[in-house]
Amino acid sequence: EMSELRTILRNADSRTLVLGDELCRGTESVSGTSLTVATITELTERKTSFIFSTHMHHLVTNPYIVELPKNSLRICHLVLRYDETTKALIYDRRLKEGHGESIYGLEVAMSLSIDPAFIRKASEIRRSVVNQGDQFLSTRKSKYNKKVYMDSCTVCGRKPQGIGELHTHHINEQAKADENGYIEHYHKDSSFNLITLCESCHKSLHSNGLKIITQQTPSGKIVKIPIDSNKLK
Repeated sequence: EMSELRTILRNADSRTLVLGDELCRGTESVSGTSLTVATITELTERKTSFIFSTHMHHLVTNPYIVELPKNSLRICHLVLRYDETTKALIYDRRLKEGHGESIYGLEVAMSLSIDPAFIRKASEIRRSVVNQGDQFLSTRKSKYNKKVYMDSCTVCGRKPQGIGELHTHHINEQAKADENGYIEHYHKDSSFNLITLCESCHKSLHSNGLKIITQQTPSGKIVKIPIDSNKLK
């Protein structure tokens, strides 16, 4: 693999197309990440066309990747989900913009009919591993605004790991928007009109008819709800 990387770096220019599957997968994690990021930035500077597939979901938050010129790199994913009814994995064979789910191995295991007790134990361990640090910070983005990252519930702070357990909530309801999606002078999907909620808090907000109050400060947006958040659980 290092020889293949050397060949790419020796020959790539603005007229080259590079296709790579799991670049540098044969080395340990830190070096693999470093070499992959360095390759992406180098090929971008050379204006080389390239397509890489990778399981390194953390690459999208690497500072060198984030700082690349706008529109110089396109990140896409293929959706994979587990259907509990059919006990099968469902593949969406269409490329979708942005970064997909970063943790999905247990969903694959469930589709293979592995003992449910074992899956529950593995799920518990996965939750404890994820909570040990921010190296698994979610880079999932809201479908309404790609600038809004969905990592934890704004109300209770939970970080659910299940697919679809976090929702984007419009502070001022979408129903108030006109035919062009505007509420007064701003678009309904503006980042300041969106917050992330877990399934429980999302249902509670709708069923209790609670009002969300936001305040913009120099340190960022503060979200307030006129009720003890423990009552929403």
